[in-house]
Amino acid sequence: LHFRSTLPSLSRIGRPAPEWLAVALVAQLASLLAYALIVREFLAVRGVSARARELLRATVGGVALGASLPGGQALSTAYWFRLLRQEGATPGAAAVALAGAMLAGIVSLAGVLVLGVAVAGDSGPTANVRLPILLGAAAAVVLRLAFGRSLARAARTVIARFTPAPV
Repeated sequence: LHFRSTLPSLSRIGRPAPEWLAVALVAQLASLLAYALIVREFLAVRGVSARARELLRATVGGVALGASLPGGQALSTAYWFRLLRQEGATPGAAAVALAGAMLAGIVSLAGVLVLGVAVAGDSGPTANVRLPILLGAAAAVVLRLAFGRSLARAARTVIARFTPAPV
Protein backbone atom coordinates (compact mmCIF):
# COMPACT_ATOMS: atom_id res chain seq x y z
CA LEU A 1 0.00 0.00 0.00
CA HIS A 2 3.01 2.25 0.41
CA PHE A 3 3.60 2.22 -3.35
CA ARG A 4 0.46 3.90 -4.60
CA SER A 5 1.46 3.55 -8.25
CA THR A 6 0.58 -0.18 -8.18
CA LEU A 7 -2.88 0.29 -6.73
CA PRO A 8 -4.62 1.49 -9.92
CA SER A 9 -3.35 -1.50 -11.90
CA LEU A 10 -4.47 -3.92 -9.19
CA SER A 11 -8.02 -2.58 -9.47
CA ARG A 12 -8.12 -3.75 -13.11
CA ILE A 13 -7.74 -7.38 -12.10
CA GLY A 14 -11.08 -9.08 -12.47
CA ARG A 15 -12.36 -12.59 -12.25
CA PRO A 16 -10.41 -15.17 -14.23
CA ALA A 17 -12.08 -16.65 -17.28
CA PRO A 18 -12.86 -20.26 -16.29
CA GLU A 19 -11.71 -21.72 -19.60
CA TRP A 20 -8.30 -19.98 -19.42
CA LEU A 21 -7.94 -20.93 -15.78
CA ALA A 22 -8.58 -24.57 -16.70
CA VAL A 23 -6.00 -24.37 -19.51
CA ALA A 24 -3.46 -22.87 -17.11
CA LEU A 25 -4.07 -25.56 -14.49
CA VAL A 26 -3.73 -28.37 -17.03
CA ALA A 27 -0.53 -26.83 -18.40
CA GLN A 28 0.91 -26.52 -14.89
CA LEU A 29 0.06 -30.13 -14.04
CA ALA A 30 1.58 -31.27 -17.32
CA SER A 31 4.79 -29.35 -16.61
CA LEU A 32 5.10 -30.89 -13.13
CA LEU A 33 4.59 -34.38 -14.56
CA ALA A 34 7.06 -33.71 -17.37
CA TYR A 35 9.73 -32.65 -14.87
CA ALA A 36 9.21 -35.82 -12.81
CA LEU A 37 9.41 -37.97 -15.95
CA ILE A 38 12.61 -36.23 -17.07
CA VAL A 39 14.22 -37.10 -13.74
CA ARG A 40 12.92 -40.66 -14.10
CA GLU A 41 14.53 -40.98 -17.53
CA PHE A 42 17.90 -39.70 -16.27
CA LEU A 43 17.74 -42.31 -13.52
CA ALA A 44 16.72 -45.04 -15.94
CA VAL A 45 19.90 -44.44 -17.97
CA ARG A 46 21.82 -45.56 -14.86
CA GLY A 47 19.56 -48.54 -14.25
CA VAL A 48 17.46 -46.98 -11.50
CA SER A 49 13.74 -47.68 -11.73
CA ALA A 50 12.11 -44.83 -9.80
CA ARG A 51 8.40 -44.63 -9.15
CA ALA A 52 6.66 -41.84 -11.07
CA ARG A 53 4.31 -41.13 -8.16
CA GLU A 54 7.22 -40.53 -5.77
CA LEU A 55 8.97 -38.32 -8.30
CA LEU A 56 5.79 -36.30 -8.85
CA ARG A 57 5.42 -35.92 -5.08
CA ALA A 58 9.03 -34.72 -4.88
CA THR A 59 8.44 -32.29 -7.75
CA VAL A 60 5.49 -30.64 -6.02
CA GLY A 61 7.27 -30.68 -2.65
CA GLY A 62 10.45 -29.27 -4.14
CA VAL A 63 8.59 -26.44 -5.85
CA ALA A 64 6.77 -25.64 -2.61
CA LEU A 65 10.02 -25.60 -0.62
CA GLY A 66 11.85 -23.54 -3.23
CA ALA A 67 9.11 -20.94 -3.53
CA SER A 68 8.06 -20.52 0.08
CA LEU A 69 11.11 -20.67 2.35
CA PRO A 70 14.26 -18.59 2.65
CA GLY A 71 17.00 -20.75 1.19
CA GLY A 72 14.27 -22.91 -0.23
CA GLN A 73 16.19 -23.86 -3.36
CA ALA A 74 18.92 -25.47 -1.27
CA LEU A 75 16.33 -27.28 0.84
CA SER A 76 14.53 -28.40 -2.30
CA THR A 77 17.73 -29.84 -3.77
CA ALA A 78 18.51 -31.67 -0.52
CA TYR A 79 14.94 -33.01 -0.43
CA TRP A 80 15.20 -34.22 -4.02
CA PHE A 81 18.61 -35.80 -3.45
CA ARG A 82 17.34 -37.69 -0.40
CA LEU A 83 14.27 -38.94 -2.24
CA LEU A 84 16.34 -40.09 -5.23
CA ARG A 85 18.63 -42.00 -2.88
CA GLN A 86 15.55 -43.63 -1.31
CA GLU A 87 14.45 -44.63 -4.80
CA GLY A 88 17.73 -46.52 -5.23
CA ALA A 89 19.96 -44.01 -7.00
CA THR A 90 23.64 -43.80 -6.17
CA PRO A 91 24.85 -40.35 -5.08
CA GLY A 92 26.36 -39.82 -8.55
CA ALA A 93 23.21 -40.92 -10.37
CA ALA A 94 21.07 -38.67 -8.17
CA ALA A 95 23.37 -35.70 -8.82
CA VAL A 96 23.37 -36.34 -12.59
CA ALA A 97 19.57 -36.69 -12.63
CA LEU A 98 19.16 -33.38 -10.79
CA ALA A 99 21.71 -31.61 -12.99
CA GLY A 100 20.17 -33.05 -16.16
CA ALA A 101 16.68 -32.02 -15.12
CA MET A 102 17.97 -28.54 -14.34
CA LEU A 103 19.57 -28.29 -17.78
CA ALA A 104 16.38 -29.54 -19.41
CA GLY A 105 14.47 -26.84 -17.54
CA ILE A 106 16.90 -24.18 -18.68
CA VAL A 107 16.63 -25.32 -22.30
CA SER A 108 12.83 -25.41 -22.16
CA LEU A 109 12.65 -21.92 -20.63
CA ALA A 110 15.03 -20.65 -23.29
CA GLY A 111 12.73 -22.15 -25.90
CA VAL A 112 9.72 -20.39 -24.37
CA LEU A 113 11.70 -17.12 -24.38
CA VAL A 114 12.63 -17.51 -28.06
CA LEU A 115 9.05 -18.38 -28.96
CA GLY A 116 7.77 -15.35 -27.04
CA VAL A 117 10.30 -13.06 -28.71
CA ALA A 118 9.34 -14.41 -32.13
CA VAL A 119 5.61 -13.99 -31.46
CA ALA A 120 6.00 -10.50 -29.94
CA GLY A 121 7.69 -9.21 -33.06
CA ASP A 122 8.75 -5.58 -32.90
CA SER A 123 6.90 -4.89 -29.64
CA GLY A 124 7.64 -5.72 -26.04
CA PRO A 125 10.66 -5.35 -23.78
CA THR A 126 12.91 -7.55 -25.93
CA ALA A 127 12.15 -5.82 -29.24
CA ASN A 128 15.57 -4.18 -29.40
CA VAL A 129 17.37 -7.53 -28.95
CA ARG A 130 14.96 -9.62 -30.99
CA LEU A 131 17.31 -10.27 -33.89
CA PRO A 132 20.30 -11.43 -31.77
CA ILE A 133 18.03 -13.73 -29.75
CA LEU A 134 16.49 -15.29 -32.85
CA LEU A 135 19.89 -15.63 -34.57
CA GLY A 136 21.38 -17.21 -31.44
CA ALA A 137 18.51 -19.69 -31.26
CA ALA A 138 18.89 -20.55 -34.95
CA ALA A 139 22.64 -21.04 -34.45
CA ALA A 140 21.98 -23.35 -31.49
CA VAL A 141 19.59 -25.46 -33.60
CA VAL A 142 22.14 -25.66 -36.44
CA LEU A 143 24.90 -26.69 -34.01
CA ARG A 144 22.61 -29.31 -32.47
CA LEU A 145 21.81 -30.74 -35.88
CA ALA A 146 25.46 -30.70 -36.97
CA PHE A 147 27.07 -32.02 -33.77
CA GLY A 148 24.20 -33.68 -31.91
CA ARG A 149 25.53 -37.23 -32.05
CA SER A 150 29.04 -36.34 -30.94
CA LEU A 151 27.65 -34.18 -28.13
CA ALA A 152 25.38 -37.02 -27.00
CA ARG A 153 28.34 -39.43 -27.02
CA ALA A 154 30.43 -37.00 -24.98
CA ALA A 155 27.58 -36.50 -22.50
CA ARG A 156 27.16 -40.28 -22.09
CA THR A 157 30.90 -40.62 -21.47
CA VAL A 158 30.88 -37.92 -18.80
CA ILE A 159 27.79 -39.38 -17.12
CA ALA A 160 29.28 -42.89 -17.15
CA ARG A 161 32.50 -41.59 -15.65
CA PHE A 162 30.82 -39.91 -12.70
CA THR A 163 28.06 -42.47 -12.11
CA PRO A 164 29.31 -46.04 -12.19
CA ALA A 165 26.82 -48.57 -13.49
CA PRO A 166 24.84 -50.43 -10.82
CA VAL A 167 26.12 -53.89 -9.93
